[in-house]
Amino acid sequence: MMKPISVWKQELAGGTHTARLASLYCCSPEQTAAHAARYAAVLDGLEATFGAHTEAGLYSAPGRTEIGGNHTDHQHGRVLAGSVNIDMIAAAAPNGLNQLRVQSEGYDLCVIDLGDLAARKEEENTTMALLRGECEAFKERGAALSGLDVYISSNVPKGSGVSSSAAFEVLIGVILNDRFMAEKVSPIAIAQIGQWAENVYFDEIFDAETGERYYQCSDTGYCLKRRNAQASQEKGVETHE
Repeated sequence: MMKPISVWKQELAGGTHTARLASLYCCSPEQTAAHAARYAAVLDGLEATFGAHTEAGLYSAPGRTEIGGNHTDHQHGRVLAGSVNIDMIAAAAPNGLNQLRVQSEGYDLCVIDLGDLAARKEEENTTMALLRGECEAFKERGAALSGLDVYISSNVPKGSGVSSSAAFEVLIGVILNDRFMAEKVSPIAIAQIGQWAENVYFDEIFDAETGERYYQCSDTGYCLKRRNAQASQEKGVETHE
């Protein structure tokens, strides 16, 4: 939902969203002030980074932990997972540039031309690859993409086992779904879009013996993706954990 930034700040400061924040973060209403301040801060970050905007939307995607079956999904097993009350939040606003511009606190600015969403070898294993892949996946589903600025803040620790990368993928998917899909896709579809972007755009496997490149298919294991073998060998053997 887009609102004027001044309205968001007034509501956050005035307690309009107290009940919702208490539910989201599993805390008492008296403990929500710090959470409201985080959302006000990303609104400030959006304008400090990209300039003034007429309106913006606020979004959240939680970290995740495996209650049972950690990593068994890699072998076509089953995982029982649950969200946790730490999350990645964002403020997003139209920019009129036909670019997706994403600034995550502590990281470099990423800019994607929405008119050029083809996978790029030089972007493998980068945030740019995930962004381009998710945009392409939504475009294939009918999204009317247009320019957007996104400012992200996270308290999901990187490399801690609570899925900061998955939170990022879901957060971008939630934003794209809200802003550009006339017929919204389901939460499951958003997760699948993130998985597809990671497998096809971000993370490939190089087989040094055959000189072929593969990406991980969710339904059929590792699928052949033909690329220039010599260029791949220059990069060396890659592994997927």
